[in-house]
Formats: sequence, structure tokens, C-alpha cells
Amino acid sequence: MSVVRAEASYAPGRRGAPAKILLVDDRPENLLATEALLRPLGAQIVTAESGEAALGHVLEHTFAMVLLDVQMPGMDGFETAQLMQTRPSMQGVPIVFVTAISKEDHFATRAAGLGAADYIFKPINPDILKSKVKVYLDLYRQREQILSLNATLRQSNEELERFAYVCSHDMQEPVRMMNTYAAFLAEDAAGRLEPGTLRYVQYIRDNAVRMQKMIRDILTFSRVGREELQVETVDSQKVLDEVLHEVRDIVEA
Repeated sequence: MSVVRAEASYAPGRRGAPAKILLVDDRPENLLATEALLRPLGAQIVTAESGEAALGHVLEHTFAMVLLDVQMPGMDGFETAQLMQTRPSMQGVPIVFVTAISKEDHFATRAAGLGAADYIFKPINPDILKSKVKVYLDLYRQREQILSLNATLRQSNEELERFAYVCSHDMQEPVRMMNTYAAFLAEDAAGRLEPGTLRYVQYIRDNAVRMQKMIRDILTFSRVGREELQVETVDSQKVLDEVLHEVRDIVEA
């Protein structure tokens, strides 16, 4: 038999789901006592009275941790833990063994070999159990919060990239037309315009070219993370000449 109980005070996890604890013990009275002890921690409690029932829950739920009794008829806790860890949803989920077996080193060695996060001996000390479970719940909730924040950040970055791409793409045509018409003006009115006026027309063309380069840079930036960046050397003297030219244009204007 297995039971699922949800408390109204549970803390939300990823996508609003509660943190869940799986309790596995073949004795119903132990499950009830442990559940009552852990209820104030605000988690959703899922119980199972056999290893088989526990494996069924693993297929349906994502757990923050598992409290697993070792001595059970049929499939014992060690075998149950071994099968649990073959499930993708159980990767990284801490399993805490609960047992009345003597505190010999071979038990600890076997538990560690199965990837157990911890173990507790019966009779259970309520304060120790609650403190250990609280640590694992806090770790789970922090991990879920980080995953949620990362997902939000990833979505924001994708939206920013799309916005930068659309804006820069739409700006290319007006700038291209500005450069083209400035070239037409310089060519058609070359004999009728004062040298100073022609210089202003050239300023328009030069800045249109600069704007086109800036737009291309924005497009490149919008693809950062999706494409491999190409590193190239830059002629520092050429950059300096361009800056001086721009400063001179501003002063003369």
C-alpha cells in the first residue's frame, strides 16, 4: 500500500511544485510516526510500504530526498536503492537509509557503495532526523530556485537577442538608402555646390558607413552564444586615424 499526502504549507519548488519526500517502510505505524514528525517542515509526503511501491512512485514524482528502511520483506532497502538509482529522475536525489541493523562498519560501507547520502539508526532520534531532513529540503529548494532563475535569465537573454537582431536588421535599409542618396547628391550637384557643402555631404556618407558597421556589430552581438566568435587582429594606427578624423569633423562642423 502507498499513500500520498499534501500539506497546505509546503514550499513551492520548480514551476510551483512542492518539495517531496518519499518515505519507505514496511510498517505502517513507522510511516505514520515519521510523517507526523516531518509534517512541520512543509514538504509533501509520499509513503510506500514496499520497495516495489517505492519504485512506482519514482516513476511518477520528482523527490527532494528519500528516507528508506533497510529491513523489508521481499525487496530490501539496499536493492530498492540500487534500482532507484537507475531512474533518470533519481540522479542526484539523496537517499537516507533508516535501519535497526547493528552499527558495524560493513553496513556503512555497503550504504556508501550504493551512493547513500546518509543513514539513521533506530530507534530514531526525532531532533536528528528533522535536522537532517531540513538540510536536504533546503538544498533541494535552493537548487530549484537556481534552476528557475537560470531559466528566466536564459529566456530574457533570448528575447534581448531577438530584439537586437530585429532592430539592427530593420535599420540597415534606411542607412543604406541614406548613403546612396548622399552619393547621388554629391555626383549630380558636384559642379553647383560649394566645397564646404560637398564636405558635409561626405560627412553624411562617412557616418552612414559607420552606422552600417555598427549595425553589423549589433547583428554579430545578437548571435553571440549561438555561433563561434572569430578573433582577428586590428590595426591600432588605423583606428587612431579614424578617431582623429571623426574628431576633426566634429570640430569643423
